[in-house]
Amino acid sequence: MSRINTYVRQHEQIQEIAEEILDIINLNTLQQNSDNVRRLLARLAGNIKLHLTIEDESLYPDLLGDTDEKVSGTAKKFKDEMGDINTKFGEYIMKWRTARQIEESNSGFADETIKLFSVIFKRIEKENKELYPLVA
Repeated sequence: MSRINTYVRQHEQIQEIAEEILDIINLNTLQQNSDNVRRLLARLAGNIKLHLTIEDESLYPDLLGDTDEKVSGTAKKFKDEMGDINTKFGEYIMKWRTARQIEESNSGFADETIKLFSVIFKRIEKENKELYPLVA
């Protein structure tokens, strides 16, 4: 069970960083905090990359190789879905590489961030409720 606790803890860290960014957006202080937001984005990207690497190297191989078709099928569905989210997140990070880009298009950044983080939060909830219980 400790492995799942690690994944859940990583999810919590990802959500905390994302919520810090959303708080700045919601307080309409993006212009003044673009440097901080960029640092937070770098931390978020690092946490997501670490989390996905650990899942790809440990969790998914175990679940995909399970003899129970429900387990392996669910794992395949989740792995396939993640590719799209990961691609979108990578494109997002590349688009908003500097504080200046965030400052110059703060409403565009805010809209895109809110939409993407909503997708990430839904994915985290789905993994916590549907995927991780298969490991227990």
